[in-house]
Amino acid sequence: MNVLLKQTLNLIKQNRFFSIVSVLGTAISIAFAMTFYMTYYIHINNMHPETNRDRMVISGNGYFFKTSDNSNCNDLLSLTAARTLFDKLPGAELVSYYTTQWNFLGTSDKTGKRCQVMWTDSNFWKIIDIKILAGRAFTKEDCEVENAGVIVISEKLARDAFGSPDAAIGKTNFRNFKPYRVIGVTENISSLFTYAYSDAWIPLNMGMSVPGTLSLDDLFRGASCQAIILRRRNVNEDEIMDQIDHSLLNMNSHLADYTFQLNDCTTYANRQFFREKGIDRRALFAFLIMLVLIVPAINISGLISSQMEHRQEEIGIRKAYGADRWRLIRQLLLENLILCIIGALLGFLLSIGIMEMCKDFLLAATSTLKAGSDFNVGIWIFFRPAIIICVFLVCLLFNLMSVFFPAWWSTRKNIVIILKRE
Repeated sequence: MNVLLKQTLNLIKQNRFFSIVSVLGTAISIAFAMTFYMTYYIHINNMHPETNRDRMVISGNGYFFKTSDNSNCNDLLSLTAARTLFDKLPGAELVSYYTTQWNFLGTSDKTGKRCQVMWTDSNFWKIIDIKILAGRAFTKEDCEVENAGVIVISEKLARDAFGSPDAAIGKTNFRNFKPYRVIGVTENISSLFTYAYSDAWIPLNMGMSVPGTLSLDDLFRGASCQAIILRRRNVNEDEIMDQIDHSLLNMNSHLADYTFQLNDCTTYANRQFFREKGIDRRALFAFLIMLVLIVPAINISGLISSQMEHRQEEIGIRKAYGADRWRLIRQLLLENLILCIIGALLGFLLSIGIMEMCKDFLLAATSTLKAGSDFNVGIWIFFRPAIIICVFLVCLLFNLMSVFFPAWWSTRKNIVIILKRE
């Protein structure tokens, strides 16, 4: 094996141009394949603080209209309508309601900076795993009081305004020039996390009662909102979506002249990529990855075939001295495997560079992306066993696709024909 490895390294040095082209071709292909993979992985897998992504269903907005002629349309999912739809789902472990706005936050009623503020309920802190650094998150009791006057802020806001998270507790923070008492300080959340990210959180008023039978007037009651449904572990995606559809039909049966339609209610993974029900995101993703790999592999196979023509005499001499066909193929595979590994490592580093430079385009949601330091992705996010294993498997696949067939074709020729270069 040592002799085979030394021979391989010497042959790589002797064919520098081919080696460089092969490494660069592999690196670029791997880089794009890994960029696809990383984007997909980061968007749909459970990651702190969105540790329940695989069980989350996100509601979109809704609108209602007059059934007879589709007139009097109103684009609104009120808190009352949302609770009528989602509060009693048998497959839901928890349901949280939220709405976001851009407001001015500051330490006085005369100053402030533009920040994202989320109104939500106490279940939010159970679905989204945000660490509280000081104080506490608001409770169910806080949400049952109209204008509770309390606020939870991020560590960054606390340090900028009060010096430290502990010093912020009990202090007054102004939202749009109205005073709120700081009761908690959270860790900083990257805007990569669409449903966890905010600069501040305020209790959403959940004190209003939800009528058993919804009337037209009830469709307007409460703040416009969206819902995060955490399905039970023993309930699959199709079952929870069927339950939501059934709840919608039941609600519409009590609206005599109007119809309510819920838009864009999907699982977390579908919402991040493909919202159409007929698309299998995994199959499409696999197809794109294979497309990115196969096209360069075909091109490199052509390059290797050309290289094999220049090495016919070497192959013929080795066969004349007793080297069997599979030994020669193994030699050629090992040569290109080394080049593939070098190219894969380079491609992996290149993919990290692409992710870093294009993170706003590839990862950020337009609803949360904000100029400045809020959107950040640590380098640690890329160093995961699944990604490392994927790189290795892609190397093997790329090597087999681009090398095996040219090597097999070149080594099957007769020794005499090879030496005569016929």
